[in-house]
Amino acid sequence: MSIDGKSEKLSLSDHLARLSEPARNMLMDIRDYVLSLPSVIEEIRPHRIVYSKGFNMRIFMDIEPAMNMLAVNIKTESRAPPSRILLRSINQLQDLYGMIRKAYEHA
Repeated sequence: MSIDGKSEKLSLSDHLARLSEPARNMLMDIRDYVLSLPSVIEEIRPHRIVYSKGFNMRIFMDIEPAMNMLAVNIKTESRAPPSRILLRSINQLQDLYGMIRKAYEHA
C-alpha cells in the first residue's frame, strides 16, 4: 500500500523479476501466444496475470507466477470450473496452447 491508501500498480516486470529464468521464458512464450489471438486484453494483477477476450471481458485464462513454475487456470467451458495446470517445463507448452485456443474460442 502507498501512503494515500491505494495499492501500488504492479507491472509485468515485477512478476518476471520473481521468476527463475526457465519460468520467465515460459511466461513470455505463453504471453506472446495469447496476445497473438485477436481482441485479447491482458490485465496485470498483484498475484496473477489475467487474459480476457474483447470488450465483454470474459476471462478465459490466468497465470499465477510462482518462483520456478507457473500455475495456469484455463476456463475451457462456461459451466465448468477452470482447469489448473502447473507448468514446470517448456515441454508442456504445446499441449497448453491447444487448451488456450479452446478456452479463447469459448470465451
